[in-house]
Amino acid sequence: MSQEFINEASLTGTMRVIIILIIIYACYSLLVRFIIPTVIKKSLRNFQEKFYEENPDLRKEDNLKKEGEISIRRIDDRKARQLYNDAEDTEYEEIK
Repeated sequence: MSQEFINEASLTGTMRVIIILIIIYACYSLLVRFIIPTVIKKSLRNFQEKFYEENPDLRKEDNLKKEGEISIRRIDDRKARQLYNDAEDTEYEEIK
């Protein structure tokens, strides 16, 4: 005699599957929305700090300034005059 098992879809079994799918979806969305970006930001920040420790001359000055702070870099007056005097004078002729 061979025994055959017949599985029937019951309401409790169907509800159990639906609840499990909802829990899996909630965990997945929580993971993708909050946990993964936080881990990536932290690892990138650590990588950036390590990079600037190895190469301190590449650190940008902009990162050291406060937000909204304005600074104007000016060329020395002597340097500016020298640059201007070294430039070629170009004469323009009007074409008719």
